[in-house]
Amino acid sequence: MHKEAAAVSPSTESTETFAQRHGVQPGTVRNALYTKGSYFGAVPIKLPNGRLRWPVTAAKAAQA
Repeated sequence: MHKEAAAVSPSTESTETFAQRHGVQPGTVRNALYTKGSYFGAVPIKLPNGRLRWPVTAAKAAQA
């Protein structure tokens, strides 16, 4: 499956929505991604324009 196809899927969300779901600022999520490579195991899809799309299933799993 192409990364672009997964990125436009309703099963992904923006960094802002992902952060809100976890009760943190978007910068906290980005900082963890760039320093550790993931946010509590969740790894986003990087779009060609540089934006990140987080899998919703990963967001729900990270909440638990």
